[in-house]
Amino acid sequence: MKTCTKVTLGMATFLSVLAIGLWPAIDVALSRSDRYLAVSGSASFLSEDLAVEKALEALAQDGLRPGDWHPDPHPNVRVPDQVLDRLGDKSGLLLFTNPVQQTRIVLVKLEDGRVFVRTQKAK
Repeated sequence: MKTCTKVTLGMATFLSVLAIGLWPAIDVALSRSDRYLAVSGSASFLSEDLAVEKALEALAQDGLRPGDWHPDPHPNVRVPDQVLDRLGDKSGLLLFTNPVQQTRIVLVKLEDGRVFVRTQKAK
């Protein structure tokens, strides 16, 4: 076997092992997105309606069809909210599912006149 072929095979093996080892980090990076979205007015409290609106906007920016996704009640939701699991007055978690039972977890946080939104595939 020629030296060039051995080096090429060795490099291909190395890159394969590296990719397999890094796959969990790559998968998380590809399945999660962070963004800031504008808010009209000056909200000082994250309403459930605003959280759902911005979550759907973020899902659309992820290339998903917002009409296919609906918020599901989270087990920790407290009245008066129906689907927003509050982490405080300005943040909370939402669970969205689609007709084929895929799930997205969406963190929504109101800060400085805008909304931070993180969408992530549920495992």
